[in-house]
Amino acid sequence: SYSLRSSGADAASTDGDSFGRGDGLNRRPYLYLAVVAQVMGIRRRSWNGGTMNTLATKNASILRNGRCILRAATVSLTSGQLLSIVGPNGSGKSTLLRTLAGLWQAGEGEVLLNGQPIKTFSRRDVAKRIAFVPQEALMDFSFTVAEIVAMGRHPHRGRFSRESSSDREAVEDALERCDIAHLRDRLVTTLSGGERQRVVIAR
Repeated sequence: SYSLRSSGADAASTDGDSFGRGDGLNRRPYLYLAVVAQVMGIRRRSWNGGTMNTLATKNASILRNGRCILRAATVSLTSGQLLSIVGPNGSGKSTLLRTLAGLWQAGEGEVLLNGQPIKTFSRRDVAKRIAFVPQEALMDFSFTVAEIVAMGRHPHRGRFSRESSSDREAVEDALERCDIAHLRDRLVTTLSGGERQRVVIAR
């Protein structure tokens, strides 16, 4: 696991929480790649899109409004690996995940996907290999669970291509893996927050 310290919490003890309690680390949020919370999906199986074998940052830094919110982060991931990122609020956990996903570009350092700078990949190619689940996913439209999951197949098809048997197989596989097959015909607007997160992970 990687531990991040808040750039705005210099006065807080690194051995405890912001109130100085020694067991504060256990109260800090955990983010899992490829499992829960904000998720970077590491896809072992290829559905006409290839797989992500390695994902890494090298001394990546992010500036926002003149303030450094992520400084010289170096992380390396491989397919099938489960990683927890631990740190207090404001320490850069979400920023690191957005940077790994290529959603935010590092001002310094670089992000590498399969050994190549992620900025050299098209967004479609990145989407085939990396899935990012935000902490809160807004779903205000009345799509069914199956329809939402099927949206994850768009990067794998041409712009005007019809859904193929391979696409349908991938959707069914995702529904089963995330244990939401029984919800396939439910509208996402009727689901609980946890069920919605499963739908987004499946997508």
